[in-house]
Amino acid sequence: MGGRSGIIESIGSMTSAQEAQIYTVSKPKSELLLKAINILVFAGDDLENNFGEISDFISKKSQIQTSEVYVVLLGDVKELPVDLVQSTFGDLARLDLPVEILFYDDGKGRPPKNLPPATIYHLAELRLVSIQSFDLEGNLKSYARAADGKLEILFLFPGAMFPVNMGAHRRALNMLAALVEHGFNVTIAYTGASARIRQEAAPFLRLLAKQIEPFSNKQNPLLKVVVEAKKALRMFVNRLRGIRSISAESFIDRARLRNNKHLRKALAQLDANNFDAIFVNYAWMLPSVERKTIYRPLIICDTHDVQYFRTLSMKGDGKALTASIRRSKNREISLLRRADYVLAISERDGDLLRRDIPVEKVLVAPSSYRYCFMEVRKPRASSPMVFGFLGRDMPANVVALELVLNEWWPAISRYSPASKIVVAGSVCSAPGIRKIAFLNDSIELVGSVRTVTGFFEGIDVLLSPVLVAGGMNFKNAEAIVAGVTLITNRLGAEAIGDGDLHIANSAQDVIELLKNIELDPEAELQHRARSQDVLMRKFTPNPAVEMLAALISQRKST
Repeated sequence: MGGRSGIIESIGSMTSAQEAQIYTVSKPKSELLLKAINILVFAGDDLENNFGEISDFISKKSQIQTSEVYVVLLGDVKELPVDLVQSTFGDLARLDLPVEILFYDDGKGRPPKNLPPATIYHLAELRLVSIQSFDLEGNLKSYARAADGKLEILFLFPGAMFPVNMGAHRRALNMLAALVEHGFNVTIAYTGASARIRQEAAPFLRLLAKQIEPFSNKQNPLLKVVVEAKKALRMFVNRLRGIRSISAESFIDRARLRNNKHLRKALAQLDANNFDAIFVNYAWMLPSVERKTIYRPLIICDTHDVQYFRTLSMKGDGKALTASIRRSKNREISLLRRADYVLAISERDGDLLRRDIPVEKVLVAPSSYRYCFMEVRKPRASSPMVFGFLGRDMPANVVALELVLNEWWPAISRYSPASKIVVAGSVCSAPGIRKIAFLNDSIELVGSVRTVTGFFEGIDVLLSPVLVAGGMNFKNAEAIVAGVTLITNRLGAEAIGDGDLHIANSAQDVIELLKNIELDPEAELQHRARSQDVLMRKFTPNPAVEMLAALISQRKST
């Protein structure tokens, strides 16, 4: 295929640090006995300088029958310990066991060498439970990522980010990796639904951050009652006026409830004024940042999506703005205008933001999808096609899946009776979806999946129309990068910005596309490879992050 070398080069160009090499110990073990995975991390020069001792240590470690040992090497080595054979991070994911990462400490007072972000992407889908450093005597101590950049940035996120099981988490991981690769030392302030969740996220976040600061997301109970009462009153009034009401939390509600004392305390404890920049995820977090930044480091707000536009899309009845939606829109725009720079996830969102925010403040920073890259593979020759849908339980995904199951799937079942559709993610728990799938053997609700790539390996076609505009539909981009056929609608194609996608606006359109794919599988193979090349080159946050790094460096030097 003509485009394959190009895509490999483009992946390499997005990674300033070479990806680590992974090996496993060749001694076979019974998977029935395994209870954990140990990943030992060595710098190449450390291995060569202590070759005999490290080889003995790896050998002894591998003799423990209940754990599987993998070795990650950073940098080139001339010789490998005799027991090591090349492996992949996919092998670790398939074992689906708790993972402990151990960084070799040479005992000379230097911090262990950092993992490159390209490798951390692979670790995001593992059950990481511990990260420590060790010496060859077996002594353990806490691990801290070495500060190897010149710029200090505070990364503020309203969730735990790990496990990485939502588009928002992947977006955050994208930006963290890009910041690290472009010379930032990152401090992460994050929250989570419970202390346990925050604690479980800590090991993974330490791979990217010089320092982490978890904070409680406990809300003011009195304020919550007031907000919920006002929301109920708005919905009641709207129903009386015949206006379809939005039950989701409004932007103003979110800004009131979630800018809590715990967030402000975390900012005070970190002393936000000591950073060169603060990277805020979502505009509704800005009020707390403004209150804690007297000397005003550069403030960057990543929108993830344009909240007021998504609200209007979900409203979907063509009526005029309600007073509450108008107030939320004005509040969101007001806060975004106060940031120094605003990041849009797509060109479409960038155009929306430029209508209300100074053009020079808006930077388009698409997410990268390199974490799920797989070679495009030929369609199955003899077996029926396997279709898929992936998403969490949120209104936009529910309505999209209802369209697929109620309109597209009956036509596909008539066309290919032996085919099935695999539905993954928490959207499987939505009552309406369970009702449609009840007693239908061709619809398989599998719930959460271990890895995104594992899901895409099991299907041939992702059926994924987009009915709610705004933001970025991650699963559609992931399907393309994973080499899977994507069938979406006009709105889904607009989000990706590629007019060469398979677009279906009716069940009949879907059948015509499937017929064409079966008639000329080689053309479909080339189409998928071409789409993958285009998307991998187009979707990367690097240009925006490079610009921010240059602006912050310039500001710091003056």
